[in-house]
Amino acid sequence: MDIFAFIPQFGGLIWTLLAFVISLSVIVAIHEYGHYIVGRWSGIHADVFSLGFGPVLYSRYDKRGTRWQIAALPFGGYVKFAGDADAASGKDVVAMAQAEANPDKLRSTM
Repeated sequence: MDIFAFIPQFGGLIWTLLAFVISLSVIVAIHEYGHYIVGRWSGIHADVFSLGFGPVLYSRYDKRGTRWQIAALPFGGYVKFAGDADAASGKDVVAMAQAEANPDKLRSTM
């Protein structure tokens, strides 16, 4: 008995692309959640947690005021921290000031 006979075949290009997008979205969600949780542990507020880029399809706010959203282009994601003008920027003055106020906590997250 062949074990692969029980596994459905994805055959078409559409199914392959759909599986790729779903897999990539799961990986991005886990990766970005890592940024989010370390930021929370460090005392830095996250304004936005986004899966995808572009126009927002769905969003909601949690009790901490973070906007959780799903956007139209599912090929990435980001976490925008408080005071960060650009979610992809390198240094953030507010976040660095918060980190310098508690260096032991920052050191433990590295």
